[in-house]
Amino acid sequence: MTERWFIKYYFRGNSRMKLYKYLSEDRLDVLTNRRIRFSYPRSVNDPFESSMMLGDYELDLKKPHERHDECRKKMTFLSLSRNSGNLLMWSHYAASHTGFCIEFNRKNNFFSKAQPVIYRRERGVLNGYVSIEKQFNFDKTLLQKPIDWAYEEEERIFASDLECEPLIGDNDIFGESINLMEYPVGAIDGVYLGLRSSDILKEKISEELLRASAGKIKLYKAETDSKYYQLRFQEVLYKK
Repeated sequence: MTERWFIKYYFRGNSRMKLYKYLSEDRLDVLTNRRIRFSYPRSVNDPFESSMMLGDYELDLKKPHERHDECRKKMTFLSLSRNSGNLLMWSHYAASHTGFCIEFNRKNNFFSKAQPVIYRRERGVLNGYVSIEKQFNFDKTLLQKPIDWAYEEEERIFASDLECEPLIGDNDIFGESINLMEYPVGAIDGVYLGLRSSDILKEKISEELLRASAGKIKLYKAETDSKYYQLRFQEVLYKK
């Protein structure tokens, strides 16, 4: 494939209508297969996620005898960010700026039920979060995180809020199953390449965007700003 590359400059940051997923280069399958992982609390990187306070009692979700299998779908979620230009997010979740970031449109039904995470210093308790059906609303607790994570500007979508069923894969390093949900290609508004991403990754992603959307999905490339400690993004306009 022969391509010509054109450049436009954009500053990108927080957006209320967009949600972003940072990924390393080896997770290109999230884009090509259009399946994205929903995780159980035990599988994410915050140790406080795998425990809940029931008054003075700590419910440890790592212990098999205390697992509530009927509630697993309510406790399985997809983590996204409202910010596409956060330096720490690119470092932590996109393999030190060598990966990429997918921009999703919140108006799409798949992403419309995303809920913001609340960051706080004191741990929340499950007590009091009871629904009309007299069942615990686990999502209320799972939407609270330590204030240290506030830079992520995270929003979560719970599997129980979607009508589709997950594709269950192998277990991860924590012994939890890998749950993949298929999302519509129409939900993608853009893809961002990291500052240190390779030309090979750019070619692979551009080919996929041409195949999936005839080039309608925008592609951007990060670069450093000359004045501020922030990223700016070049729009890469490609054609056959």
